[in-house]
Amino acid sequence: MATPTKPNSRLGIYVLKTFKDESFRACVPPPLPPDPPLALQPLLPLLEQANQALGRLDGLASILPLGSSGPIPSPLWQDAVSGRRESQSAMAVRKHPPP
Repeated sequence: MATPTKPNSRLGIYVLKTFKDESFRACVPPPLPPDPPLALQPLLPLLEQANQALGRLDGLASILPLGSSGPIPSPLWQDAVSGRRESQSAMAVRKHPPP
C-alpha cells in the first residue's frame, strides 16, 4: 500500500512502500505534460553555443594524430612500441642463445 509523505509538487511525491518486512520511500513523478509548461525558449541560445563548441572539439579531434591505444601522438606511440619490441627480443635472445 502506498502512503503519500509530502504534498504534490512539480518534482513528484514521496510515497512510503512496504514489501514483505521492509519499508522504503519511492519518488513518484507527476504526470506528463507538466503544468505549467516548461519554458525552453531561454535555453535555446545556450544549446546553440554548446553545439558549436562540440563541433569545434570534433573538428580538432579529427586532425589530431592518434596512436592505436588512444590520444597519443603517433611518433611517441611508435617509439614506445619499438622500444618494447627491442627489449622483448633481447630477453628472448638471453633465454635462448644461438647455438
